[in-house]
Amino acid sequence: MQTNNYSITTNLFKQVRLSLLVSVNSPRQATALKPILAATVAKIKQQFNYYDRLFSPEKTDLLMTQLSAGDLRPLFKNQNFQKIYSIATRAKLMTNGYFDAFYDGRYQPTNLVKGWVVKQIFAKLKLMMGPVIKGGLIEADGIVQTAVTSGVTYQWPVRTEDALTKRDLLTSYPIQNDSLVSVTAQSLRRPQSSIKQLVITDQQMLKAVIWATAGINAGTGKFLRLIKQHQLSGLLVDRALGVIWFNHGQLRSQQAS
Repeated sequence: MQTNNYSITTNLFKQVRLSLLVSVNSPRQATALKPILAATVAKIKQQFNYYDRLFSPEKTDLLMTQLSAGDLRPLFKNQNFQKIYSIATRAKLMTNGYFDAFYDGRYQPTNLVKGWVVKQIFAKLKLMMGPVIKGGLIEADGIVQTAVTSGVTYQWPVRTEDALTKRDLLTSYPIQNDSLVSVTAQSLRRPQSSIKQLVITDQQMLKAVIWATAGINAGTGKFLRLIKQHQLSGLLVDRALGVIWFNHGQLRSQQAS
């Protein structure tokens, strides 16, 4: 059976890329699948639009703006806000305070919101997977979630580039049913961090988001201890030491930048 990759790019919730792994027997079957793929993409777009309207901090009439200003009343009005606030609270405890949704006195869980949205959308996408759609990938600003159906050996080639140069390739992760999160000190507005860029891979999307943020806040020395303690996998780019790899808590290699 021939397997084709269909990639659809959108700009609905920041930068969002949706890729579908589709199995076909013939070009005629591929043509017949177009309405099915179009309907699938339309449903995903609808979901992203819904969450964009709900969470966008750029729209002053929304509940998210109230939360950012320190007004916690929206937590009692919207169940989704309650869930994210609860996750942020638990994450702060889990990371010894290095993950904190409050910054400069304002509630700003931006990456956590993006990760949570991708998680919700991906749950909908997985329900659409089956005999025709064999796998899916959603990427939003460095937050990647992938899946394939049972028995499929395909691995999504997730490229991780140097976020500062936008050219150099750090690594390429072949993953099937996992998530990858890549953040920088610049994107988190933490210029003082000794970690320029941090990549975390994990089966749990939100866990990867939380530890990627926590690592930038902790800095290299403290985060290396947390890597071992919590059995984390990924890589970090230290300003002085270069690239440090880690896999299930074990440091694999170190090279100068």
